[in-house]
Amino acid sequence: MKFKMYLWAVALCIIPTFAAWSGTVNIPQTGQTSCWDTSGKIISCAGTGQDGDLKSGIVWPSPRFTNPGGSTHISGDVVLDRLSLADFSQQNPSVV
Repeated sequence: MKFKMYLWAVALCIIPTFAAWSGTVNIPQTGQTSCWDTSGKIISCAGTGQDGDLKSGIVWPSPRFTNPGGSTHISGDVVLDRLSLADFSQQNPSVV
């Protein structure tokens, strides 16, 4: 009986973990348009499976960086990276 309870306890801890892995992650495109062979020479991308061939991921927003003019939660002196959704100070880039 204790063994069955132990198995149920382990199963209840593991199953939610697998469910968390089942989501989709939106990774931005690399922007890579060229492909290279193993010696570093540029080659045709067709069928290589490299980033320049697949162009997988979400498209970068245009423009990527905007100054929302005071519409952010920080202040009007903020640049918004529309790809990562990070806010940056225009006055001091090290302070957000």
